[in-house]
Amino acid sequence: MGFQKALFSGPIILTAGFLAGCDPTTSLVGDENTRTAKATLELMDRASDVELSQSPEIAAQLGLQANGSDAVIADRSQAAFERARLIRIELLEAFDNLPNGSLNETLQTDFEITRDAYEQAVSIGRFGHGHVSLDRVLPYALDQRTGAYIDIPRELINQAVIETQGDADAYLLRLSALAGAVADEARRLESDAAAGIVLPDFIFPRIAALAMPFQTPELAEHPLLIAFRKKLARSSRLTELEQAKLLTMAENTVAQEIIPSYTQLLETLERTRPASSKDPGIWRLENGPDYYTEILAFYTGSNRSAAEYHDQGLQLVASITGDIDLALQELGLVEGTVGDRLFALGEDPQNIFESSEDGCAELISYLETELDAIRQTAGQILSNPPQAGIRIAPIVDQLRGAVAGGYYLPMPADGAAPAFFYIDLGEMADWPIFTLKTNLYHQVFPGHHFERSAIAASGRLPLIRQFIRTPAYDAGWALYAEDLASELGAYQEDPLSRIGYLQSVLLYAAGMVADTGVHHKRWSRNKAIDYLVSTTGKPRSSMEAEIDQYAVWPGQAVAHMAGRQEILRLRRRAEDVLLSRFSLREFHDVLLGNGPRPFPIVERDLDAWIARKLDNKS
Repeated sequence: MGFQKALFSGPIILTAGFLAGCDPTTSLVGDENTRTAKATLELMDRASDVELSQSPEIAAQLGLQANGSDAVIADRSQAAFERARLIRIELLEAFDNLPNGSLNETLQTDFEITRDAYEQAVSIGRFGHGHVSLDRVLPYALDQRTGAYIDIPRELINQAVIETQGDADAYLLRLSALAGAVADEARRLESDAAAGIVLPDFIFPRIAALAMPFQTPELAEHPLLIAFRKKLARSSRLTELEQAKLLTMAENTVAQEIIPSYTQLLETLERTRPASSKDPGIWRLENGPDYYTEILAFYTGSNRSAAEYHDQGLQLVASITGDIDLALQELGLVEGTVGDRLFALGEDPQNIFESSEDGCAELISYLETELDAIRQTAGQILSNPPQAGIRIAPIVDQLRGAVAGGYYLPMPADGAAPAFFYIDLGEMADWPIFTLKTNLYHQVFPGHHFERSAIAASGRLPLIRQFIRTPAYDAGWALYAEDLASELGAYQEDPLSRIGYLQSVLLYAAGMVADTGVHHKRWSRNKAIDYLVSTTGKPRSSMEAEIDQYAVWPGQAVAHMAGRQEILRLRRRAEDVLLSRFSLREFHDVLLGNGPRPFPIVERDLDAWIARKLDNKS
């Protein structure tokens, strides 16, 4: 179906047994293969309905709404999480009970990816920790990166567009739903704490710092109202009187509902913090070691152990450190360890934009110029490269610190807003000029934005697969994109930025070590921070944020490097077999052409492409 309206077959009943009386095999006619295909497609559509109903925010991003649901934000109550777990168990059983006929290659792939995603979600869900979906696993109900208290304001401030009365009404609906969602997560935080699932101690101040601006009683300074006023003022279709009425409604909601809900959240944080631990690892949770093993399998798509990934990370760190040492020596930088020399480069005032509005504007302009330059290589990467645009913008003050560094936000399917790369410019010293190109290549082109745009442009993925992100594939491509930019000459006349690229790859290799160090080897927070600082030469404050992100998002740091290494392995294999017949564009066409998927399926697709090339069929 791709990014288009789905055809829903009926209202979604979010209770266990929702498939009862709806056996997709009983009313179909035709041969066995036809019955199997129809049953598979119907079940995948029903799975899409379920995910849409449980994720209204994602539905809005896709320009969709599930029949029978008028929710504007996800239900974050404990009951909703339990319903989701039971429904996914039933869906998995339904996938396993489909007729035994054969499917065509494309549908077989979609079936395998979808069925396996549900199997993983069901398996990890049995631990009872945090949040489980088809695209991510998080051990806590909320953290400094995600939760209604920050996710919904981020959407309202950054993404919401208000031009018409309908747009304003939609904003107000989300605003009115925010208080209940925050209250639900506060209750989950408390109930989890009673069950021994408590955030690490050092995460509490980060959450509180993000929540406090939304608790301010000064309505003129409330972030949600500031954003609403600005959006209303930009509308050319709302009169002053209409704007005034809408603003009054928003002010009442904020004063009477939202501010009290954030007060409740902050009070809950205070009550639950005494039960917390200073240890960052999830090994301290019930069945923590087994839980981490399954998280690693989810994020990497491999059954390799944490110890194996730790050792692989150490080997990569040693190799990349050697490459950086040589690059630094070529610039005459020979004194001290590699980490010391990288730190000195990052501290050099000549390498940092001025900490001011003008400096921020210069940094954004620099990124835009570099983006225009690297885009000229698109034809070398894909046969039909996507043309979707993107904007680069600083994160607004009230949302700084929620995501280390920044984040990529894809364009909604209906094109109502562009894609964005949001960058946290709270500390300009965190962004030495020689590191900026690589960050751009990772997040935008040829990284996340290029990959997501290629998927959207293909229009091939069925709706359910747009809820499934294969982390090692997705994160691995973004890190591989840094290598690809280097290969395409991005640093040919900029040796200092090449060092920034190598430092970035080093950070992800060190991240593999630190993630497994924290969650498997039981490193303390300080040991993990010290390791990253000494290894990468990054500022301590940045590495504190990095480790704190690993603490609440275990496995994700491993996914980046594991995915990158798998893409490089598959590429080397194709080059070795095809020799002069190897085409980089065709390799990427196959790699990106069927969307995010586990690497065994990627390898199967590449094997078929290699066979066709060897047979001179393409």
